[in-house]
Amino acid sequence: MNLSETKERKYLTLPGYLYQEIYNKIIHGEFKGGQRLLLSELASRFNTSITPVREAIKELENNGLVNSIPNKGAQVVSLNFRDFNEIYDLRRYFECLAIELICLSKDLKRIVGNLYKICDDDSYLIDKNIEKHTVNNFKFHQYMVNASCNKRLINFYNGISSQLKLLEIITDRLHSNPDISIVEHRKIVKALEKRNQDLTLNEIKRHITNVKENVLNGVKKELNKEDIDNISINVIIRSF
Repeated sequence: MNLSETKERKYLTLPGYLYQEIYNKIIHGEFKGGQRLLLSELASRFNTSITPVREAIKELENNGLVNSIPNKGAQVVSLNFRDFNEIYDLRRYFECLAIELICLSKDLKRIVGNLYKICDDDSYLIDKNIEKHTVNNFKFHQYMVNASCNKRLINFYNGISSQLKLLEIITDRLHSNPDISIVEHRKIVKALEKRNQDLTLNEIKRHITNVKENVLNGVKKELNKEDIDNISINVIIRSF
């Protein structure tokens, strides 16, 4: 990789390009939880100096995908099921706040229209393409939060978004049926269209809780045990 390739990819900076490349390798499992990210090795791999790699790693750390360990350097974050619970609890809280703000918005009609379009674009019921469904699912939830127009809420939500993406592999495999998710999305939008805050909040809470419980119950069944808080997500992924 050289600077001309960076420009072709339309990244504004070299650290930005490196961030995206390393980010993708973490999200797609090429760099696994607990793996050390040595600056010198990454610099050699991407044919660049250590400084932009260090900047990219720092941004990954800010976004919750990398931990800096004293005397060890940077490591890909390793999540367990206690982390999973905490992340989904925060997700429910943030998205409920977003719903409350959207219900007060003068732009509700446009927001609802865009959410319906995202639902319509989810072709899983036709082609059963789980990867496309995952993309649309993330887009649906991210759009709701962005539509709140609360900058701090959006920033906090973005802070867990990267870790939510890390969890997508296991949620896709254990969340019972994407068909149900699509139906639940439409229920959320229909309630929002009526500007019925209480109903919309109930629908979003039910939706997120269903995903969370289906995953946890699936893992408990897979491992035949109830106490799974300290079990690494990576262990479960490898067991499939």
